[in-house]
Amino acid sequence: EDEDLKWGKLEELLKKYQDPKEVDKLEKLKDELKQVEEICHKNLNDLLKRGEDLDKLMEKSKDVSNLSLDFYKQAKKANSRCCSLS
Repeated sequence: EDEDLKWGKLEELLKKYQDPKEVDKLEKLKDELKQVEEICHKNLNDLLKRGEDLDKLMEKSKDVSNLSLDFYKQAKKANSRCCSLS
């Protein structure tokens, strides 16, 4: 029974030491830092893409604004012609 306990503990330690991150706190910290870095890169890429999308939206907004101003001017001109014919 005492032997089983020793072998059980030995097997547990062998499993634990198979993964360096479980034993070496520095390795574990490096791994966590790498994960944080990957998340930061993804967030920056998403932010840049969002900025590009906002730029495109602003351009479309300007185009619509210009078109609506042209339409307003043409409608006003057409309206004044109709009034002068009466």
